[in-house]
Amino acid sequence: STSSPSHAEAAEKVQIKVRIPVQDYPGYNFIGRLLGPRGATLKQLENDSGCRLFIRGRGSLRSADPHLEAQKARLPGFEHLNEELHLLIEHQGPPDAREAALLLAERQVRMLLVPPESDDTDELKKTQLKELAILNGTYKENKTLLAVANRRAPPVGMAQMPHGNQGGGNAQGFFPQEAMNMLQQQRAMLQQ
Repeated sequence: STSSPSHAEAAEKVQIKVRIPVQDYPGYNFIGRLLGPRGATLKQLENDSGCRLFIRGRGSLRSADPHLEAQKARLPGFEHLNEELHLLIEHQGPPDAREAALLLAERQVRMLLVPPESDDTDELKKTQLKELAILNGTYKENKTLLAVANRRAPPVGMAQMPHGNQGGGNAQGFFPQEAMNMLQQQRAMLQQ
């Protein structure tokens, strides 16, 4: 006989931490890369995976004042400020979808935590800047830039994934085909 999971088990919250490699790449703006314009990149990762994502640890506060951060670290709810900078991935839901959701979120986040060789090759940053300009109402199409951009193909082994219309932008993101397949499988499981 098979037993069905209890309500408490089905709603269990599971968390994993992904270290943000600030020591390996000093000065690189990982928080900006993860958040994107007005938080759009992080929101899209949450929508794609079904997980909640939180930037935590030293350096995660908006204030750049280390003294303020040290004071807050002693307060309840701010204990994470005593840890190194990390992204907390959280899933709460049925166990059968949990593993796929966490794996998808972790893989997408890890892709964003590898800085590009140069800003010229950083398609995500270009997309984020374009989306920000659209949100701010300062975007002007440059036909020369568009012609160059249209000649560029996505990186080998990557699939384009539309981001949806967040705040008026329609940016494109690049995620591994394997992650796309997992996302489709997860959505199919949830529809059954």
